[in-house]
Amino acid sequence: MKCLGLVMLLLLGGALDAHADSDVYNNTTKHPRGDDALQADTSYCSRILGAPQNGTATSRRYKSCMLARG
Repeated sequence: MKCLGLVMLLLLGGALDAHADSDVYNNTTKHPRGDDALQADTSYCSRILGAPQNGTATSRRYKSCMLARG
């Protein structure tokens, strides 16, 4: 019983510390766009502003760049 409690505490402690780091961009233009357009937009904004780093929040400037490109 103690072993089960210890396992549960470890799992719960690990789950509380875990958090996702993902960016989702939606098409805001009036016409359909594919993944190639998304890749071109992220490449452009990354060259200008630097790519977002894992584990950190995406900057407002980067988000504004992506919004301006649709």
